[in-house]
Amino acid sequence: MTKFISFLFHKLTEDEPSELMEVSKSLFERCLFSIKEASIPVMCLGDLVKLSYTNSYKRVISITFDDGWDSDYKMAFPVLKEYEFRATFFIITDWINKKGYVQEGWLKEMSQSGMEIGSHTSSHRYLTRLSEDEVYKEFYDSKCRLEDMLGREVTAVSIPGGEYNGKIIKLAYKAGYKIIATSKPGINLPGSTLINRISIHSRTSLTDLKKIISFSPFFIFQLKSFYLARALIKKTFGIDGYLRLRNWFMKI
Repeated sequence: MTKFISFLFHKLTEDEPSELMEVSKSLFERCLFSIKEASIPVMCLGDLVKLSYTNSYKRVISITFDDGWDSDYKMAFPVLKEYEFRATFFIITDWINKKGYVQEGWLKEMSQSGMEIGSHTSSHRYLTRLSEDEVYKEFYDSKCRLEDMLGREVTAVSIPGGEYNGKIIKLAYKAGYKIIATSKPGINLPGSTLINRISIHSRTSLTDLKKIISFSPFFIFQLKSFYLARALIKKTFGIDGYLRLRNWFMKI
């Protein structure tokens, strides 16, 4: 049976990362080299969810990016092409063409080159704070804008901040999405449409990446434990309180 892991990147940087969600371009390149060296196929999410239980792959990896930083096009895209890997880029549509983010023409080029473009909603607001009508609008409007821009169906959406509940998932499907990407770590199976992803950030080492690439059960269990601990902190202190604690911890 095929198992697949989905990497979650945000912003790449030429220099040493200064923010938690930044990853150096050199580490990203070494990640792709390690995947290639391990002879593990790389697929975009749209292709992965179509795999049957009887396919010949044992392990597959997907690479995803959230937000739509300009490093998607300037750094990640050229390296992915060099390795002949396809990835999925989740874009906040209200931020397209703004300074520091992807341009419309870049997204068209990436899509035409085989990259999958998905939605990261219109404005990146935390969906658990919105009404059902507002959540649906975030999903639907961003999907329509991307489809009008790219001339193809957009089937995947990523949840901002990983904050969701059952109603939000139902609204995403209602808006026409077939794939919903979370930030909950774990391994996925064929046919999964609610996707677990492993977040890669400034404190992720090459050793950590190699453990993920090897599908290490113990390391993935550790990641799940950290995720549950963060969820408990969010529930106790709220999202804003969690972010303040995270920022304080990063300064230590």
